[in-house]
Amino acid sequence: MIFKKEVYATACLAGGLIYILLVHLDLDLSWAAFIAAGVVFLVRMTAVKYRLYLPRLD
Repeated sequence: MIFKKEVYATACLAGGLIYILLVHLDLDLSWAAFIAAGVVFLVRMTAVKYRLYLPRLD
């Protein structure tokens, strides 16, 4: 279900990519983690609010 319908993995992937980018840009690790967690939260809450799902690959 995680990879087929819900946006959990996609939100985590987005947060991870943001974290890597911010660390690469020499942002403090604490701030990078906080911002990345915020991105994960916002992506997930947006998906819940607007009932967004991943397309099914049957």
